[in-house]
Amino acid sequence: MEYDSVKKEIILNKSLNELDKFTLDFLKIIEKHTDYAIVFGYVSLLGVEEKWEWLKK
Repeated sequence: MEYDSVKKEIILNKSLNELDKFTLDFLKIIEKHTDYAIVFGYVSLLGVEEKWEWLKK
């Protein structure tokens, strides 16, 4: 992970998983209806993806 202080961006060098894609899609919807949103708990969900894949089998 890198931070570009000029662009004020966090750069992640990883491919997006299904949870990441869902979150980005959800944020696109939120952006249409409000100027900001408070999001918490996302990081704690990152480890859940492997367990979710196991449960779907």
